Amino acid sequence: MYSWKDNRVKLFSVIMLAALSGNIVTPVYAELSSLEGVTALNRRGKHLEAVAEFRKLSAEQNTLAVKIAAAQSAWAAGVVDLSRDLWTEILANRDFKGIERHRAVLALAILELQENNPERARYLAEQVLPEVQTSDLKAQLLLLIGESLTEQGLHSKAEGYYQEAAQVGNDVLRSEAKFLYGENQLSLGRTEGARKSFTEVETASEYAPQALFQLIKIDLDQGQYNGVLTWIKEGREEFPMQFEDSWIRYANIIALANTKQLNQCVEELKTFKARYSDQDTWYVLANSEYEGKELVAELDRLNKKESPTLTTAELALADLATVAVPTKKTVVTKKTAMTTKKSKK
Repeated sequence: MYSWKDNRVKLFSVIMLAALSGNIVTPVYAELSSLEGVTALNRRGKHLEAVAEFRKLSAEQNTLAVKIAAAQSAWAAGVVDLSRDLWTEILANRDFKGIERHRAVLALAILELQENNPERARYLAEQVLPEVQTSDLKAQLLLLIGESLTEQGLHSKAEGYYQEAAQVGNDVLRSEAKFLYGENQLSLGRTEGARKSFTEVETASEYAPQALFQLIKIDLDQGQYNGVLTWIKEGREEFPMQFEDSWIRYANIIALANTKQLNQCVEELKTFKARYSDQDTWYVLANSEYEGKELVAELDRLNKKESPTLTTAELALADLATVAVPTKKTVVTKKTAMTTKKSKK
């Protein structure tokens, strides 16, 4: 028996073209759409299908709910102009009020920001911000304004929006705000402010791996090698896939080499070479750092072997012998020092 489910992948390219042209040509899809409708398709994440179905509807069938669903699906499917037109048409409706209107404004503002129109995005968000009472929605609008300002290079103006968003949003939004504020502080050259903000990002946040990455960079640049090792350890434990990276291995070896953990460097370099290549740029740099530190350590070992350390008492006696017999070249040992003492008596 023929089933539309068995041919979903095959139908994908046909549906995409149909969504853009406004013509549905697949009978199997027509049967599916008649059962579900635009809003149901949107809820199920069938965005291309939702857009295609929307284009078939008459003006009378395009209710506010249908337009909102179609606008969301058009955005998700990358049909940006349709999404923008629908959101604009929705917001032109004076009867469309309250929190749903505010959310629609946020959606259009995000679209404009993603389409490199930060000034327009900021304008939209600022228009409704004074009306918004819901803390999470307010935090989202504040973050959007902050990001719009950042895109325009206005970092000093943006920082206050990130800080306020961190105060009013839920845990998820607070971590996002903390991360973005940290990025903002880096842009302003305030490394310590950035470090503090990155450490406040919750481990459960999707921004946590990026925050740890930034902390590693900061400590590596400042020569805080124990900090580098701490952040890498945490990253490998919490986010093993994201922290399997050649740069992370490089940073780890640099930190180990500079904290005199050369044996561990050797093991790390072996794993690095096996997983990547000895031609990898970060491997070459890490290996060079290790070899330099190993050479210094070897020279120190040789110097210690050739110049045995005298005790404090021996050094003091040597100084006395030098003063007493300034013209005589004598190798000062414990025995000669005692002989000198007896002759004085």
